[in-house]
Amino acid sequence: EVDNAALFAVGGYGRGLLFPYSDVDLLALVDTPSPARLRALEQFFATLWDIGLKVGHAVRELSQCRELASSDATVFTSLLDARRLVGDPAFDATLRTIIDDPQLWPPADYLAARLAERDARHARYDDTAYNLEPNIKDGPGGLRTLDSLRWLGRRLVHAGGFEDMQVEGLLDPAERTSLCEAETTLRRYRYALHLEAGRPEERLLFDYQRALAARLGFEDEHEKNLGVEQFMQGYYRAASQVERLGVQVAERFVEMLEPAGDEEPVGADFVRYGRRLAARDPELFMRRPAALIEIFIARLDLPGVVGFSADSMRRIHRATAVHEAMLATDPDALAAFLRLLRRGAPAVDALWRMNRHGLLAAILPAFGKVFGRMQYDLFHVYTVDEHTLRVLRNMARFAD
Repeated sequence: EVDNAALFAVGGYGRGLLFPYSDVDLLALVDTPSPARLRALEQFFATLWDIGLKVGHAVRELSQCRELASSDATVFTSLLDARRLVGDPAFDATLRTIIDDPQLWPPADYLAARLAERDARHARYDDTAYNLEPNIKDGPGGLRTLDSLRWLGRRLVHAGGFEDMQVEGLLDPAERTSLCEAETTLRRYRYALHLEAGRPEERLLFDYQRALAARLGFEDEHEKNLGVEQFMQGYYRAASQVERLGVQVAERFVEMLEPAGDEEPVGADFVRYGRRLAARDPELFMRRPAALIEIFIARLDLPGVVGFSADSMRRIHRATAVHEAMLATDPDALAAFLRLLRRGAPAVDALWRMNRHGLLAAILPAFGKVFGRMQYDLFHVYTVDEHTLRVLRNMARFAD
């Protein structure tokens, strides 16, 4: 029976993206949930379970669908991915009226809900992509971050993909390429993990890491560059790219919706816009590399500042890439770095943020060589760059 009813794929299935053991999420929309129709749907879902599919399903009237979507951002988000599989085509237009209703999760409210969800999700994983057994799907820098960027793009600027977001100025070509490459790596790892585990596992557990490295063609080069270490370095580098760009793009969305505020001078080179710090001259970081470190020092001195403007974050990253080969020998940059370390314990947060931008690896080339590396042996497993960061934290505390 297809009149006055339709079956939609939602979640990953709605996006046309399933991994070997992914759930198959379905939404049945009906005008009138008659007993006969409900029995037919119950038999249909039971058959899917009987053939071995793990099905997540819901049966709703349109009024119920709208009511739930209006009160739950997760339900509303699931509708953004909805794709009709079979049934009355009129439900496509009806569902569209729910998604496009400006009163239903206005952009500012939807952004706040998604950022709150992100923060709560990341807190479960210690707010770092460098967990030794990371969650590829939900951890910081995981695939859920990429999904969230697309959802925000669709709701806020009607740009559901990275290509559209580039057109809207939310991504530049290099950032789009970085996200796509990182996503390819994460998808490949997740696919292999499902096959290795034989179930819907999302964590790169120690039990699977060596086998996954071999499955994906990583080989031991020597005792200090094991295949499993190369494999995990690939994950950490991809996740760190997604985490960094996820923060930057989210900040661009925030700035789209929040007035910049009055400009307040901060020394000769920087200005403050409300809670954000920016360079007075857009070309400052290109012209004077030491300013790359000085802006992190300035941030320490400004109570109430939560970070840099989205444009400044983008310019920091670009300038770091341009100056990378010479930052370690630039006397002004090194002097600024020492001034930062002499701030003592407060410098710890700045070092962590500099690492996110790739700036720490540029100033300390030895750190760059181990970025994303892990030391893997039977008794002691740790990420090498996290170990080096601990050393830097101790240096900062000693200087304090």
